[in-house]
Amino acid sequence: MAEAETEEEISDDNETDDNKTDVFPWPYLASFFEFKGIKDNSVKVKCLLCSPKNVELSAYINSPSNLRKHIKVRMACYHNHRHLLFFDKILDKRRI
Repeated sequence: MAEAETEEEISDDNETDDNKTDVFPWPYLASFFEFKGIKDNSVKVKCLLCSPKNVELSAYINSPSNLRKHIKVRMACYHNHRHLLFFDKILDKRRI
């Protein structure tokens, strides 16, 4: 009986951890990307700047560098560096 209770408590703890990890790790980038979810160690997002085109990206959970690269390449194509400057400014504030 005690073993069953212990297993049940462990499974409850795992469910709580899963719910906590399904949160956008970079909420300060919400003006650029819509959070879709987390799978394995990757964060799935949709680029809001590429609308109406549906561009979904993924980035390793510890680093938004793929997202920065996307903004850099896309905005250079559109000759709109304002978004890139704003993006860099946000990231610089987060590094402090």
